[in-house]
Parts: sequence; C-alpha cells; structure tokens
Amino acid sequence: MKKLTKRIISFMLSLVMLFSVNSIQIFAQGAQNITVDGYTFEVINKDINGVTLAYSDNTAEYIFYLDKQNSSGKSEIDISQTSLLSRSEESSDYKIEFDENVEYSCDTKDFSSAMLVDETTGEEYSLNQNSRFAFVIPIGIPLLTAAIEALLVVGGAVIIAGVAYTIVEEVAEALKRQKTYRYYAAVLRNNAVYVGGGLETAAAKSLAYTNDSMGTVLATSLSYAKGLVGNSYRGPENHGSTSGYWSHIHAKNGSVTYKAHIWHL
Repeated sequence: MKKLTKRIISFMLSLVMLFSVNSIQIFAQGAQNITVDGYTFEVINKDINGVTLAYSDNTAEYIFYLDKQNSSGKSEIDISQTSLLSRSEESSDYKIEFDENVEYSCDTKDFSSAMLVDETTGEEYSLNQNSRFAFVIPIGIPLLTAAIEALLVVGGAVIIAGVAYTIVEEVAEALKRQKTYRYYAAVLRNNAVYVGGGLETAAAKSLAYTNDSMGTVLATSLSYAKGLVGNSYRGPENHGSTSGYWSHIHAKNGSVTYKAHIWHL
C-alpha cells in the first residue's frame, strides 16, 4: 500500500511531551507514544502530509496512516495489518473513509459514521459498534476508533467535509517554505485557526468577500493577504495573544466590512 511500510523503524525524538486530554495520554518511552482508551500507539512519523502510528497486540501488528490529502483531495486512514500468528506473516490492507456530511475531531468521540474498507475485497464495514453486524468487522471497532482519535490528536487535525484541516502552528514553517500556493482554505474551530488545501488566487479572493466568520483564507504573508483586497480592508488585527490566534484582515467594500477572516503568517 502506498505510503505504508510493512516493518516499523522507530526513531528518537529530541523533544518529548507529557500531558493528558480526557482519556488521552502522550508520554515518553524511548520514542513518542500516545495512549487512547487503553490502546498505546507509537508515533512513527508526522509531517505536513500526514501521521503514522503503530500498534501491536498478541495477534497482529498494525500501521495506521492518516493521509491528509489522497489523490482525490480527500482524507483517509490507511491501515496495514500483519498477523503474528501466521508463519508467513500474512498482511491485509484496509482504509477508513470519512462521511463528508460529518465533522470529525479528537473531541468527536463518535466515529460510527466512518467506514472501514477492505482494499482486497472492496467490502465495507460500518464503525457503528451498536450495529448488529459489528461482530463481522475484521478489526476491532474500539481499536479503530482509538486509532482515529490518536491520529487526529497527534496531527492536530479536524476533518471537515472529508478534508483535513491542521492547526496552523503545526505546519506554519512548512507553508512558509513552499512555493506552490500563496493562499489556503482555513477555518476557525475552538478559538484556533486550522488550515486546509491550497487555493488559487481567484478562489481565495472569492472567499475573502463573504460573511463566513468561521473562515476562510490563510495567506502565507501579510502582503499576499492585502493582495486579495487591494487598499480596502480593516486591520491587521488579532483578538488574542495565546496559541491558536493569528493576525488577520477583513475585506471592505465601501462602508461594508466582510466577516470572513484573511489570516496571514
């Protein structure tokens, strides 16, 4: 399967974290780990494209990869399951697809609308553990839901309309270095700005002149932000000084000031 490795190569992180969020714990044990609902996952890698976690029990080894943007522009979780009970180390590949009508975050706690897809047979399984067919799912639903939550926590991500948005602090430096896009889709959630896919200038400008106060654009510089609205704007302004707040401007048209945020790095 693309982007997945069958063997786990652990690496040491120069910085480790120690905190808990609800049932979540991240702690140091040689490498960075995260525990959700009693399942401990090893953080193998994370970057602007996604997050890879590993989990092992007495029967199988698993690699979970949150692919923030697949070939269709959507987010999915790729899973490799390798049996520990078979001498031939049989492997199976799956993916989790998100319902585009549901918004997912680590606080969601309910991933029953997501679907597990067997990539070999094409069979689909609902993650609704209250379903009378839940027993046929090839991987335990509690493990899968814990893995989803862990991936979203480690990746600092929310899934909106099937697309991953990452908290800006996680990817700001990478966005500054890239030369492909000046503008990105962005949303405001829980008093923090999350960034999604890249936007062409025309699309970003269209979004800037809306009254969506929960969005909508992140520019990679203040000059690019101003480039969307010319000389008619309010700001720059910032409504807080803690993590998650970013300076922004608002487009104006005469006496009308639009509610949409044009955040900038």
